[in-house]
Amino acid sequence: MGKPKVISFNKYLEVLAERDELQKQLEELKANATQDKDDVQIEWLKHEADQAHKLLTEKEKEVEQLRELFETAMADKERLHKENLILENEVQRLKEANDELTAKNERYFADLMRLEQEVKGLKTIRTAKAPYRRLRGLETGAVYEEEKAPGEMVSALSS
Repeated sequence: MGKPKVISFNKYLEVLAERDELQKQLEELKANATQDKDDVQIEWLKHEADQAHKLLTEKEKEVEQLRELFETAMADKERLHKENLILENEVQRLKEANDELTAKNERYFADLMRLEQEVKGLKTIRTAKAPYRRLRGLETGAVYEEEKAPGEMVSALSS
């Protein structure tokens, strides 16, 4: 082993002062580093707060747009509901009118059928009487002669 190194007291004080100075600088650096770290965190938090505020503003705008759309949809729903009621009433009125017209048509059809049967009966009667009726021409006009019974003639002049 070698001899222990002997240093002077002044050198020792100088080294101690240097150590104290370095220790002081280290504490300042730690404080500054903590301060810098805090500053960085504060800046990051400010950035996050700005981002959150922007997102909140966007969401508020979106909510406002959705509220307007909802109000428009509700107004449209109310308007369409009223329109639907009006149309349902119109449909009901038209159904009633259709029922009335159908009933009237059925009455007219029944009358037509009755009248056709009557005409058919009259035609049958006329056809049955046709052999007893004949037309003869006169100078002044037509004269119809009808037979009441075979062989008996009745004359009717037409004016």
